[in-house]
Amino acid sequence: MTANVVALDSRMTQSVTTGVQLTGSFFPSWFGTVTLPRGTQLEFKAVEVQNGQTIAWENRPNRTFQVPDAASATVRVSWGN
Repeated sequence: MTANVVALDSRMTQSVTTGVQLTGSFFPSWFGTVTLPRGTQLEFKAVEVQNGQTIAWENRPNRTFQVPDAASATVRVSWGN
């Protein structure tokens, strides 16, 4: 997962080297955890990376999310939807 905030990578470029690595231990669902300040607005997108190489970007516009004032939040998305 890559996004426009430093905690999630900040670049959203075609050459992804950092970001939030998701775990597929409950495949086909993937999970990752990040900590962001309340009120943070971000754009994010999933990207498939294997051995440091970008394999595929989601074929959709960037997703958007604003971190709520709650203690935690869950964002659920499906690849490409």
